[in-house]
Parts: sequence; structure tokens; C-alpha cells
Amino acid sequence: MKMQASEFTQKIIEEIKLILHKTSQLQNLSNDELNFRTDTESWTILECIEHLNRYSEFYLQEIEKRIDEKIDKNKLNLIQNYDFKGGFLGNYLANSMLPIQNGIVTISENVNPNANHSLRIGNKMKAFKDKNPIHSGVNRNVLESFIADQNEFIRLLEKSKQIDLNKTKASLTLPLLKFKLGDTFHFVINHEIRHFFQIDKIIKSMEIQQKMVS
Repeated sequence: MKMQASEFTQKIIEEIKLILHKTSQLQNLSNDELNFRTDTESWTILECIEHLNRYSEFYLQEIEKRIDEKIDKNKLNLIQNYDFKGGFLGNYLANSMLPIQNGIVTISENVNPNANHSLRIGNKMKAFKDKNPIHSGVNRNVLESFIADQNEFIRLLEKSKQIDLNKTKASLTLPLLKFKLGDTFHFVINHEIRHFFQIDKIIKSMEIQQKMVS
């Protein structure tokens, strides 16, 4: 992936805003709806959100640390007049998060309040134990925490305009590996898109079940 850095940054900001819009809709659901699960081993909506919160705890600290290491206090209005080019592995890992339709990885714009339920999650992965919130008793407060974290990501994206997304390195939660900061942002947003697609599937299953019993 190659894109003007300013365009890349703004694209991710807009995707986060779409996710925030979707989250505001989730706040209108009842506790029963937020805790609905399709079977005993599936996640609820709140557990999906808590899973993302647990990752945000790492990424917010990691990203700000790396930005602060590179930032030039004398260039606070740096114009992003360069191209961001995703690394091979970073781009691959980011795209592996996205849903698949007809064997094709979908682009990030597919996240929206009216998600296409014909899509499916590709590259199914087992969550790390410390990131798996199933049956952990989370409550709807995780939605507020998620919203706060997303606003922090937007703040950091704005702050990242003062550095070079190609030259600044940051870690994913994978040990010993560092990627371009742009790839880290790309991975984070695609991971969120993946789980909001999962949330849309939960809502669809819930609606079908409600129709069956009505």
C-alpha cells in the first residue's frame, strides 16, 4: 500500500469516526442485547469491545512513546508531503484482519452502520489468553472506555503528523517484531473493523432469533 501520508492519516481518522458512530448505536441496546451470545463459546458484543480495549491499552502507550521519541519540538506544523508505503509484513498482517467476500479481502471502507452480512471473517485466529474476555463479567462501561480510547487514537494520529510514518518504528503485540508506525495504525484500525464486523454478525443472529420467538 502506498499513499500520501496526509491522506493515509485522514483515512484512518475517518474510519475511527465511523466506528465511534457505530459504538454510539450500541449504547442504545439493552443489557440483554449487549450480553447476547449465539452459543456458550461465542463472544457477546461487550466482550468484543473489551477485547479491543485490552489491545488499546498496549497500543496507545506504545504509539505515543514512539512518537515522542521522534518528534521534533521545533517542527510542530510539519506538512505530510511524503508518501507512506506500508511494509510487506505490516501490510499483510493488517489486511489479514479484514473480512473476506468471494475470496477477496475487503477494503476498510466496508465498516459502516449497515454492514454487508454476506461477508465472512477470514484468517480465523485464537485470541491470546490475556486478551480473551469470554465469561469475564464485563459490563456496558466498556463502551465508554472504548470511546475514550478511540478519541485518544485520533489525538495520536493528529500528533503523528509531526513525524515520518515510514521512519518511526513501533511494535505490535507480537514479540520481537517492529513495524513502521503507519503499519501499526493500519493494523489497529483493521483489527477494530474485524471485530465490528463480528458485532454486526451477533446483532444479525440476535434479530433472527427474536423473529423466531415472536
